Amino acid sequence: MITKNTLAVSRPLPLQGAKNVRDLGGYIGTGGVATRRGAFLRADSLGRLSEQDRQALYQYGVRCVIDLRSEQELQREPNRLKGYCDIEYENISISDGVQSSGLQGNDFPPTMADLYIGLLDSAGPSIYQVMQTALRHPRETVLFHCSAGKDRTGTVAMLLLELCGVSEEAIIADYVATEIYMKDLFASQKAQMEALGMHVPDYLLQAKPQDMARTLQHLHHRYRSAAGYLAEIGLSSEEIQALQRKLIGE
Repeated sequence: MITKNTLAVSRPLPLQGAKNVRDLGGYIGTGGVATRRGAFLRADSLGRLSEQDRQALYQYGVRCVIDLRSEQELQREPNRLKGYCDIEYENISISDGVQSSGLQGNDFPPTMADLYIGLLDSAGPSIYQVMQTALRHPRETVLFHCSAGKDRTGTVAMLLLELCGVSEEAIIADYVATEIYMKDLFASQKAQMEALGMHVPDYLLQAKPQDMARTLQHLHHRYRSAAGYLAEIGLSSEEIQALQRKLIGE
């Protein structure tokens, strides 16, 4: 049985139909206090969850799912937690121009850092909605996800962890873990796309530390911090503090 107390930091929950569902708890934040397990789960696509997986996530405490994918992605792979029991489901699309477009064409960002910086600077209204949705569930587990749990999900996870004073090293490690856990799936996806005559740069299916490091550098240079960023996109100081309490505790 999955429990909040036995999950190792950054290790995926043992699910059959998703490979990158991880708790943001267990990282050391402000004042040496660890982030709380069961506050947030970051995840890849939930379209292949088994019935056992759905039950396990519900038992874990998930009562809110924030789906960051586009309408096109939703049509390709519907969310298996939408309409399940009393879970609140919200689709708040954060377009990354890559997975959300089905990886069509060759208009790719020069680096993944460029993509993440672009998300921060242009997706403020969507990220604002994500945080407002999470605030409606101060004591329940909020799961947010995209297709691979790497880019859009990684950007939101970075903001939440930085907000709670988690070190840059730990934030980068949390991001890089996706490449480890999704390696086989990424290799399969690349082979399938190449079989269709599509050229996909290797870095699009990687999670390199330098990309998250550069994203954090941009966050600190332009917004000072995650708190500064969230204030700029419209959250009040009380709402920002409430997010911190959700993840770091009282």
